[in-house]
Amino acid sequence: MLILDNWLSKIFNYHVYKFDVESIPPNILFDDNYPDLVDLKEKLQREPVFIYSKISTASMEHIIFLQQKEFNLIDTNVVFEKKTDHFNQQKDKIESNVRFANNQDESVVVTCAKESFAYSRFHLDPYVPNDIANQIKEEWLKNYFKGMRGNFLVVAETNGAITGFTLLLKANNNILIIDLIAVDKSFRKQGVASSMIDFIESHFKDQSSLQVGTQVSNIPSIRLYESHGFRNIESKYVFHYHNIEQRCAEK
Repeated sequence: MLILDNWLSKIFNYHVYKFDVESIPPNILFDDNYPDLVDLKEKLQREPVFIYSKISTASMEHIIFLQQKEFNLIDTNVVFEKKTDHFNQQKDKIESNVRFANNQDESVVVTCAKESFAYSRFHLDPYVPNDIANQIKEEWLKNYFKGMRGNFLVVAETNGAITGFTLLLKANNNILIIDLIAVDKSFRKQGVASSMIDFIESHFKDQSSLQVGTQVSNIPSIRLYESHGFRNIESKYVFHYHNIEQRCAEK
């Protein structure tokens, strides 16, 4: 139920846990003697600690439980999908300004990841310092070049300079996932993200579908995916818990 997130713990320099609250049957959610809930209570009182939980927007009993435990609703994550048979078959011409990344692209792409996000759940959380939120995205991309996360990395160029990237994961059932996508702030609203999506559709027609998650607050991304024919298939609330007294003391 409580899973230590080693990667985030190293970034935060204290314990970070993922809380699988939906694994607890609703009929015992409020039984304080249930062993897993006793463990949760101990973790909530640890200083400092960060615990996060992602939960279906329809799981009302679990939502109420998290709110009573002083978890804060940070984000509503929505997943969009586009079936391969809906890919635009006219997009066989490869955009010359989009290509697969190579090792020489690492420093530029990692910097782009560090500087290009504002709507992630970490950036939206007032108890996560902005430099930590940026570092999470930076380390995320570094892990691709270390061979630790992602299967493909696509980059877009403008006048020879990298202006955006898309990190892709292969999932079960032949599904391709856009794990992370970003465009340099100076080149937004110029079709960079659209060019990368077109490139992906051209190269991965053997997949069953293309999926991507974003935040309800990220209206530009939602409009982008809808304009490319993606449809919403899932929504989840993201809750964060911090030991508030500890966080305030640090400030």
